[in-house]
Amino acid sequence: MANIKELSKIPERLTGGHRLCSGCGASIAVRQVLMGTKDPVVVR
Repeated sequence: MANIKELSKIPERLTGGHRLCSGCGASIAVRQVLMGTKDPVVVR
């Protein structure tokens, strides 16, 4: 399991233009899921 320092070094994978609020639960959940995957992910 990664520690907080390792997680902070992971590049942001949720790009701009996603139309989610920065503080809403959906964007936080998507960001966490993307942090846990290594493969490229496309959601449509």
